[in-house]
Order: sequence, then structure tokens, then C-alpha cells
Amino acid sequence: GVGSRALALWVGATLNETDAHVLTFSTWGGNERMIRAAHRLGFREAGRIREARLVRGERFDSVKLDLLRREWTPLP
Repeated sequence: GVGSRALALWVGATLNETDAHVLTFSTWGGNERMIRAAHRLGFREAGRIREARLVRGERFDSVKLDLLRREWTPLP
């Protein structure tokens, strides 16, 4: 819950303070909690680069997620 809330605060602040049309960020494929939090807030997977990240000696995909301004629904 804390990660989802923090991400929601970042999205809200960014959209309120800029005229950004789309927000994007990347994470590594093993960061399942971040990916789930992003999906809960309306982000979609926009791209994946296979085995691009090395984490603790293991290869993971780099996952890019995006959210369009019109798709954003603030949390209560």
C-alpha cells in the first residue's frame, strides 16, 4: 500500500504541476510489487527489453510502463 500511495502522489503532483500528456518509468522485471502498483494506478506495459538488467547476478527484462493523462483517476 505504501508504494502505491507514493506512486499515486508522484503521478498526481506531476500531472497537477506540468502539462505532461504521458508519464513513463522503467523498472526491472523482478520488481513485481512495483509493476503491480503501477497497474493498480492505471499504468500499462509499454515495452520490454529482454534480459537488459543484471540484478544480483541474474538477468531480468527492463520493463517500461506508461500512463496517459486521460487515463488517470486519483486515489480517494
